[in-house]
Amino acid sequence: MKIYTTDYKSSSFKDEYYSEATTGLTQEEYNSLKQAMLTSVYKNGGFWISQYEIGTETLRTSSSAPLTTPKSQEGLYPYNYITCS
Repeated sequence: MKIYTTDYKSSSFKDEYYSEATTGLTQEEYNSLKQAMLTSVYKNGGFWISQYEIGTETLRTSSSAPLTTPKSQEGLYPYNYITCS
């Protein structure tokens, strides 16, 4: 995997966990999700981002507003006020 990603890396970038307060994930959860993502990228030869920005049918104006199901569809409100978890 390191050879595969060599062209996309910069020596100035670091891959480090910050904190649960920052990411919304414990270090174990972060590492587990990261490993699953890397495994998928390697297995599938890359990853699909999306044709459209992920959005919802309901505009969220604060982090306390209820979450709705995100969709990849044209013409939706941006999916905002979310954490990594």
